[in-house]
Amino acid sequence: MLLAPIITFPAVVMSPACPSPAPPTGRQPRGLPVKSPHPYLRAAVCALALCLAVLLCPLPALADGPALFGTVEFRRPLDSLPAWAEVRRMNELEPIFREGKVFTRTATWDTFRQGAKGKQGMELLRYVNSFWNRFPYREDMANWGKADYWVWPNLFLKKSGDCEDYAITKYFTLKELGMETDKLRIVVLRDTLRRLSHAVLAVYLDNDIVILDNISNAILPQGRLRHYVPQFSFNENARWAHMKGKKTNE
Repeated sequence: MLLAPIITFPAVVMSPACPSPAPPTGRQPRGLPVKSPHPYLRAAVCALALCLAVLLCPLPALADGPALFGTVEFRRPLDSLPAWAEVRRMNELEPIFREGKVFTRTATWDTFRQGAKGKQGMELLRYVNSFWNRFPYREDMANWGKADYWVWPNLFLKKSGDCEDYAITKYFTLKELGMETDKLRIVVLRDTLRRLSHAVLAVYLDNDIVILDNISNAILPQGRLRHYVPQFSFNENARWAHMKGKKTNE
C-alpha cells in the first residue's frame, strides 16, 4: 500500500490535464520578478520528497500470515544480534545432527531421526518439543557465570540451558528435519503474568502460529497466550522488532 502513491505520481506528472504555462506576451519583465515553480517541476519535487520519506521510514515487515501475538513488526538487519551470529557460527563448527552423535543415554541422532520419520505438522512439533524439554532448566549464571549467554545445540547437550537455549536447539532441530526456516522464529518476549523476560520458538503452521515453550509440553496457538508480549524475534533471514497493534472488534 505504501508504494501506491509512488506509482501514481508519474501519471499525474505526465497527465495532459496538468495546467500549461501561460504563453509569452512579448513584454520584457522589469527587474528580477519571483516566478512560481513550473507545475511539472512542483509535482516532481513532491514525488521525490514522498519517495525519500518512504525510503527513510522503517517499513513494517510484509508477511503472508498472521501477526505474531497480534503485533505490528518491523524488519531489522541481523547484524544487530551478534550473539545469534556466534551461535550459528559455532553450530556449524560443532554440529550435533550427524551420524552416531549421542544425545542422551538412550538416544542418538540416528534414533531420534528415526523416531521423527513420518511425523509432520503438529505431531512432529510435539515430538521435538517434548524431547528437548526433558533436559533440566539451568540459569546462565549457574552454567556460565554470566547473566545472559546463548548456547548452540552442542553446548545445550553438555550443560542444558535456559529458555532461549531451548528455543535455539528446537529451531536447529526442526531445520535439520526439513522445516523451512522462514516458518520458524525465536521470540524474545515479556511474560506479563510472571513479570519476567522469556523466550520461545514460534512456528507458522496451517495459517496460525503455535508456540513451543520449555515450561510445557503442550503446544498452544498464540491466541491462547495473551500474556506473552513479544519484544523481538529472529531467524536466519532477519530480525523483527514488535509493537502492539490496534485492537479490532471480532
